[in-house]
Amino acid sequence: MTRTCDSGPERVGRPDDDEISVRKEPQHRLAAARQRTTFERISQEIGRLLEPVWAFIHEHPGLRTDGHNVAVYWDQAGGGSVEVGVQVVRTFEDTDAVVNSTTPTGLVATTAYYGPYSELGLAHHAVRAWCKTQGYELAGPFWEVYGDWSDDPARLRTDVFYLLHDDPSATLVARCTGRDVGNAAQSIDGIQACT
Repeated sequence: MTRTCDSGPERVGRPDDDEISVRKEPQHRLAAARQRTTFERISQEIGRLLEPVWAFIHEHPGLRTDGHNVAVYWDQAGGGSVEVGVQVVRTFEDTDAVVNSTTPTGLVATTAYYGPYSELGLAHHAVRAWCKTQGYELAGPFWEVYGDWSDDPARLRTDVFYLLHDDPSATLVARCTGRDVGNAAQSIDGIQACT
């Protein structure tokens, strides 16, 4: 079952269920800050951490075409491990401050959030709650891709991604709780509703 994301900034705040989708997400290359931060510190440190990344990109023409800033929340242990970077089109030689990295790849639940960064938690809560009610199991990492800057907070777009366990039969069985699991095997893509 795929749901489509809202395409415009007329909605601000928590996404509705029909604005959350499940899809295969390819890996995206990043020029990332070697230093990571924590969940608690990300909002205070993201600008400082991105400064050497943007300086490196400006020194290497053609490394970035239209990539955006990204924050990947890799691990929640010990306050979390958050990597920040910028989408790029090719690999490069690592430096003391900037390293090659990638976003996770696989089945994701995603939504496009429009609004101020201070309320971005609403989108995270909505995706996690939707996954729980739909029977999808979170696989760990999640990330944010920040759209182009606007002085109007209502026009700030942030795409939120949560990596899901990519075993369709396990996902479908979780969604078919209390039903005959044999019916789950009849699903074509493992994501459709039980019969």
